[in-house]
Amino acid sequence: MRFKSVFFSISLIWVVIINIFGKLLYMDIWMLFAVQVIPLIISVVISSNRKEYLKPNGLYFAGVVMIIFQLLANRHNIMPCISLCFVTGLIVMIIQKEKIASLKYIAIIIFLLNCGVSYYEYANNVNLLSYDMSLNQLRRFRSTGLWEHPLYSALINASCMLFFIESRLKKYIKLTLYFIGLYVLFLYDARTSTIYAITGTAILLFWKGKISISNLILLGMVSVLFSQFYEYLSTSDLGGKLFDPETNKFQDVDARMLPFTLFAEATFNDLFWGIGIEKQVFLANRYGLPSVENSFIALVFFYGFIPAFLVISNLIKSFFQTMNNVSVRERYVILGGFLITGMTSQALTSPYVWYTFIIFFAAFTQKSIKI
Repeated sequence: MRFKSVFFSISLIWVVIINIFGKLLYMDIWMLFAVQVIPLIISVVISSNRKEYLKPNGLYFAGVVMIIFQLLANRHNIMPCISLCFVTGLIVMIIQKEKIASLKYIAIIIFLLNCGVSYYEYANNVNLLSYDMSLNQLRRFRSTGLWEHPLYSALINASCMLFFIESRLKKYIKLTLYFIGLYVLFLYDARTSTIYAITGTAILLFWKGKISISNLILLGMVSVLFSQFYEYLSTSDLGGKLFDPETNKFQDVDARMLPFTLFAEATFNDLFWGIGIEKQVFLANRYGLPSVENSFIALVFFYGFIPAFLVISNLIKSFFQTMNNVSVRERYVILGGFLITGMTSQALTSPYVWYTFIIFFAAFTQKSIKI
């Protein structure tokens, strides 16, 4: 039993690690898939609940529909369909059905490594992983961290900050990790993720009865100190977009409204069958933007409306059920904020963002067995 629990844990955290470093090892998409999925398959084989994995699953059904639509539309971009639905489905089922050994300290190391990389990037004005520098939008530098894109790393970082609140870590460790995460959020220049983290924190602490008179006094003192740095933040690279209305004109208004413009202009066939990843980029480039900054609309353009709806709805259902070790209302805050924030970019089109979210949630909140 102990061996199995350790192996289940290793197979889960391996998915996070290999998705971070696979490209640095020059793995192609099929090799990366094989390396991450083989330990998951072994987990199913050694599981005492292996028959449970063969039962009908909404994510598997969504994956089959996505692949059928791709083939009927004469597109062969199958790997993202397999990763988004089948691999995520396996991960969710392992978390739901198996007793896993503690992952929280490995997750903390990965979190701190990401923070360290992000700070190094900011301090040295260089992105270490394969991020397109042209997306750094001319005016100010943005760190990208381990997940190769500032908005993806910001979303995972903000989610981790809420996981710390729900964790059983010692209070001083929670506070240290939380404020490191808060600082690093500014390095990504990601407003929505920052709002998600701070608003989610306030709501969770209020529900837990942690906001007392002393907490309010402390919050007031922090607010006063923060106001002293406001002018600096508004004129520097560090979190500048959060406060600089001039920067917001292009990045926020145009980028956020473009998906709805493209959606309204699309034909029925474009929406039903999708237009593919490459054509979606071409359409966005016509408007001077690198991509469609809305995950659901991007998925519709990638795969068609029906597959996009099925995959998003089943991912939400599966994750909500998996997060049953926190209260329902806390799930609404954490998962709801993750979805709303993720929808403002293409983060939720990326399988590894979903993987990392649910694996880190399990790492910090699940009642794991002791080794």
